[in-house]
Amino acid sequence: MKQSVSLVALRCPHCDTPITAGSSEYAWKCGQCGQGILLNKEKTLKEIMISYQQPAHEDSPGCPYWVLEVSVQFQGAHLPANRKEELTQFWQNLHKFFIPAFEMGPVERIQRSTALLRTPPIPISVESYQFRPVVLSPRDLPVYVEAVVLQMEAERQDDLKHLIFDLQLSEADLWVLPD
Repeated sequence: MKQSVSLVALRCPHCDTPITAGSSEYAWKCGQCGQGILLNKEKTLKEIMISYQQPAHEDSPGCPYWVLEVSVQFQGAHLPANRKEELTQFWQNLHKFFIPAFEMGPVERIQRSTALLRTPPIPISVESYQFRPVVLSPRDLPVYVEAVVLQMEAERQDDLKHLIFDLQLSEADLWVLPD
């Protein structure tokens, strides 16, 4: 089956201002009213909230991240009993995942996400500022979340041989963090 190409009018759903966008971008900030905008899976534009943290330098663009809460339920893990308890204890609470939404390779994206899972940034809301293009679709987030969970568990010094788990993901928010 051939996929057809469809064009979406990129106009802010809040103020109807045209949005300047690259061909591989999925989210923007309206230059007129500042509204966050997402091109969703239905190929329509949806208003979204964008949270900003203080930039390191005034003139440097921020780095966009998809942020979502994730619940991990393990169905099976082949581990010694004491290690299984450690695994369950760590993952029993919701975790906030930060998945880089800007241009980078998949390995670096997983490494950054894993580091931010271990040491999440503290939310401090500031005025909006420019950020790098958002080139990762929210539809791709489950794959990266799964890879981060596997990376975290692969780094443990245990005898894990087999792991089966389910993920429950919240809707993603867009955060802009300093570079």
